[in-house]
Amino acid sequence: MNRNVKYTPEPVAAPPPSPPPKPPSPKCAIPVAPPVPIPIVPPKLPEPPPKPVKVASKLIPWVPYNKEKMKEMTSVKSKVDLPFDFYIDSVRFVPDNGTVVKVTGKVLNMYLGQKEKSIKFQTYPELDSFWRYPKFSFKQAINLESIPMNPDVVIMLRAYTVEHHTKSVCVLGSCLFGPFSNKHGKQATLRVGGHQIRVRHGIPDPDFDVEHMLASHMDDNPLIPGLTILVRVLPHSKDPVPAPEYETSCYRSELAKPNESETRLYQHYQVSDDIAMTVRDKALLLIGQASANDPTLKQLIQQQFPKEGSDVEDFPFQRYVHYSNKQHGMMVLVDKAAGLPLFLEGRYLQCLAQVFPGEDTKMGDGGSQVISFVTNELELESSQRAPDWSDQPTNVKPEYDDRAFILVSLYGLRPRYDADNQRLLDREGREPRFNLQQAIAWSAVPCFDKGAVYAGIHQIPLLKGRPPDDILQKLSYLPLDYICKKFKSQVKVFEAASIEVSVWDGRFTNSECPPLPVHVNLLNISSNPSRYLKAAERTSGATAADLLRAGLKDPSQFNAHKKKILELLKVAFKSNLDNSLLKSGYPATI
Repeated sequence: MNRNVKYTPEPVAAPPPSPPPKPPSPKCAIPVAPPVPIPIVPPKLPEPPPKPVKVASKLIPWVPYNKEKMKEMTSVKSKVDLPFDFYIDSVRFVPDNGTVVKVTGKVLNMYLGQKEKSIKFQTYPELDSFWRYPKFSFKQAINLESIPMNPDVVIMLRAYTVEHHTKSVCVLGSCLFGPFSNKHGKQATLRVGGHQIRVRHGIPDPDFDVEHMLASHMDDNPLIPGLTILVRVLPHSKDPVPAPEYETSCYRSELAKPNESETRLYQHYQVSDDIAMTVRDKALLLIGQASANDPTLKQLIQQQFPKEGSDVEDFPFQRYVHYSNKQHGMMVLVDKAAGLPLFLEGRYLQCLAQVFPGEDTKMGDGGSQVISFVTNELELESSQRAPDWSDQPTNVKPEYDDRAFILVSLYGLRPRYDADNQRLLDREGREPRFNLQQAIAWSAVPCFDKGAVYAGIHQIPLLKGRPPDDILQKLSYLPLDYICKKFKSQVKVFEAASIEVSVWDGRFTNSECPPLPVHVNLLNISSNPSRYLKAAERTSGATAADLLRAGLKDPSQFNAHKKKILELLKVAFKSNLDNSLLKSGYPATI
């Protein structure tokens, strides 16, 4: 052992640790299912508010102009050499079977000697305005060049709509407006302010060419009931001036004051089911969509209208207003007949008109529902083969039924007058007698079409005699032209004889009704329809007055006895017809 090295004693090794105890064997245990968690119900979110529905305020159809409201504005005397702005503010009121509208305009004869110079424009309504009286946001600047203008410059406006049933674009009407007041001896000035212009049927008088057209050249055209356009004329400004509400009396409305018929029409509009519908609502219904964003909907509306220059028919005025109730009924006027054959000459003629129910509203055989009336005022100077009546229209109130029809029947007497005893006799010297079955001619015309009176002047062919009962039954569900073709053995058509019957909605007087279209389609029953029209032009021949004179012993005394003869004829027709009507199960004439 080396004594110079210090040795460290080795440590004594510790005994190894004892092994860990063996874990106990696991016991067989039934697993316990975890507890079912309680579902957490999220708090109920508040429902979104309903989409606001635009509510139409009470419709005020017309208000008078209050010049004090526009005094400051109308005091501006703008001259013909200054620019001005023309605004279209509203159309009042779109008829029942109209939908969305469009207004076009053309500024004519702006400058003397420059007839080719014009401005064209068009505008569509605001989507959120009410469809019955839509509003527009349209401004057209005129004469920005500040050139002296023709003081007789004319702005022609035209209103279009898409008809509800046919989906066709139609012309509602037109109007002419002169923006300058050009009174003789005074300087022409701009008609600053608001104006309510009546819309009329047709086009300006064709006797005047465009170069010589004046704002008055449509004054004789028929009015379209209740249809006007609101416009404004203002000195030119960069930004548009918002339109006033119509009810503020800011529009010159004297010429648009409603007549008796329009007052009734406006009452109908006020209670119509769709009064609160907007242009948007109508447009969506028209194109058959539930919704569309505004730009898309505006584009779809514009696509409904054809390009400028396309042929567009007039609005179907035969269904201008819905036949919504029996309060006003319908008006019927028997006008005249024509083309009666020579063998029918020598008869004093009157016409019995009967309104029959259609199959859908007929109770039993329908006889008790028939409404009858007879003409009285035969024009004595009319031809015996072309009788013309001057009776006032008759108001009747049938239930609405697509198959309801008017039966017209001609009856004739060959009268003699016993002046000594003031008695009316027939040709054999007896008291005049006849019954329903002794009609010399008949025809029929439908009453209604698509929810409205089938208004118009109906030129219809005359058939021989009186229709058999089974044909009368068929008329309650079949059209006349079909019956004439299908049952030729029972109905015989006169070669060229026809009768003219006018029908329109009872809200209108005969001088205030919408323009009545002429219906000649039933003349196609004949293989040569033109013969009816040619015969209608021939009205010469022996007159009714000639017939009555011939029934006197002394024809020169006709004027002295005329009044009494006409009274007795009226009684004879009414008494014979009433007796026969009652025996046949119909009410007497009204």
